[in-house]
Amino acid sequence: MTNEPAFYALRKTWQRTRRGYGYPLAAVTVIVCTLLCWIIRPLLSPANLIMIYLVGVVFVSTVAERGPSVIVCILSVAAFDFFFVPPHLSFAVSDTEYLLTFAVMLLVALTISSLTLRTREQAEAARERERRTASLYAMSRDFANSQSIENLVRVAARHIGEVLGSPVIVLLPDAD
Repeated sequence: MTNEPAFYALRKTWQRTRRGYGYPLAAVTVIVCTLLCWIIRPLLSPANLIMIYLVGVVFVSTVAERGPSVIVCILSVAAFDFFFVPPHLSFAVSDTEYLLTFAVMLLVALTISSLTLRTREQAEAARERERRTASLYAMSRDFANSQSIENLVRVAARHIGEVLGSPVIVLLPDAD
């Protein structure tokens, strides 16, 4: 039980730093997906190249916040248009079918991103509930083994402090 507060503090630090690298990660992911698509473009149709960008969307959504996830969706559509839709190396679209492709690609990418983020948030909430339940179980076990009021107060303060992540003071009335 003594390592748990340090573990959760480390996880919160990781979550704060994750926000700092999400946007560069989104840009690098789109660059890597574009390079991979450029290498395999002779082997696959443009519709199949889109799948590589969607894998990049899933990757960024699993490790970054909502903003970078949306950015990777938009950059993926733009990179696909710029590099793989004729006329190449321009944002002009000669075939209007690709406009529908872009819209569907963006919609699918945003949906995947949203679902992945929601799943990650639900998993985090479940971990937090599990941690609190384990702490309550340990506190009730320690209460059952306590013999005095001072020991009960000490046990309660320690467990509540672990759950809240801060020092706890318990004030009890005296005889006066």
